[in-house]
Amino acid sequence: MGYGVVFSNRLHRATTGGLVHAEVEVRYVGLDVHKDSIVIAVAEPGRSAAREIGTVPGAWRSLEKRLGRLADGHRLVICYEAGPTGFELHRRLQQAGYESQVVAPR
Repeated sequence: MGYGVVFSNRLHRATTGGLVHAEVEVRYVGLDVHKDSIVIAVAEPGRSAAREIGTVPGAWRSLEKRLGRLADGHRLVICYEAGPTGFELHRRLQQAGYESQVVAPR
């Protein structure tokens, strides 16, 4: 993507060549991935509880569209539990420029 990123607790600065372009607030996104659907929840910085914002079909295009709306002016940090979908979703999220983490189920 061509950006260097400097992180703080709530904001990060996207820079190119040492010039600051923007300070962007982080949104933490949790995905509950199923074969036919994906439930999306968002937690804003701070101590507020995460809120479920909806369910999209299991197709990449549907998820990509919803994440694009969520990312408007925000940096998304996305995680989901490892499962039958494997790492394909993780790779697609990273290719789209999102920070993605796959967590192990308990």
